[in-house]
Amino acid sequence: MAIGEDKVDVTKVGLVPLFLELGNWPEGSVLSEGDLANILGKNKVSIKRAIERGELPSPTRLMGQCVWTVGAIIKHIESRLQTEAERKESLDRTVSKFSSRQREGRS
Repeated sequence: MAIGEDKVDVTKVGLVPLFLELGNWPEGSVLSEGDLANILGKNKVSIKRAIERGELPSPTRLMGQCVWTVGAIIKHIESRLQTEAERKESLDRTVSKFSSRQREGRS
């Protein structure tokens, strides 16, 4: 599959289309800012803002263009999901400790 073929249906914007599309590419495939914008159904400014917010990894400059490998994007997203799961688990433990202390104090 070459870049630009089989464009993603932009009515299905979100993470599911992103993962479905990225799953069609070998991890070493290089995507430009425009390719990523097309996959997400966004414009290049939205891609830049997502980078600033840490939602996408920083690109590499290659021949004057911002590019990523598919593997780098997937790795970044997986890392963010893992970090968030660990944060939630820690918060759940804290809430559980607090709740049990409150129950003990009422007894």
